[in-house]
Amino acid sequence: IIKLVEAGFYNGLRFHRAERIPRPFLVQVGDPNSKDGDLNSRGMGQGGTGATIPFEETGLSHVEGAVGLARDPSDKNSGDSQFYFMLSDNKFLDGKYTVFGQIVGNGLTILKSIDKGDRITTARIERK
Repeated sequence: IIKLVEAGFYNGLRFHRAERIPRPFLVQVGDPNSKDGDLNSRGMGQGGTGATIPFEETGLSHVEGAVGLARDPSDKNSGDSQFYFMLSDNKFLDGKYTVFGQIVGNGLTILKSIDKGDRITTARIERK
C-alpha cells in the first residue's frame, strides 16, 4: 500500500463502496476502475494491480476507524490495492481480514463524512 501511495496510484480514485444501511459499516477505495468508471457497474470493486498481498494476523481489531485490506471473500490471501475504513465496530471480521491501521481523533469526523463517489485528490505517507 505504501509503495502504491508513493507511486501516486490512489490519486484521483473514488470511494466505490459506502455501506451505512442498516447501520454504519464501511467505506472502501482502491479499485483503479473507480477513477473514471461507473461506480454502479457490475465489476466495480473487483479491480486491482494484479499483485497479491497475503493475509496477516496483526492482532488489531475491526473497531471504528480501523483500516483493513480488502480481498476476495473466498481467498484469505487475495489482498491487492483495495482497503476499507470501518465506520463502526465489526469484530466478527477479526481474524478474517488484515487490519493494518487506525484512524483517530478528528480523522474519525472526516471518515464519517466520506460517501460513495468521493475522490482522493492526493494520497501521501506521513512519517513521524
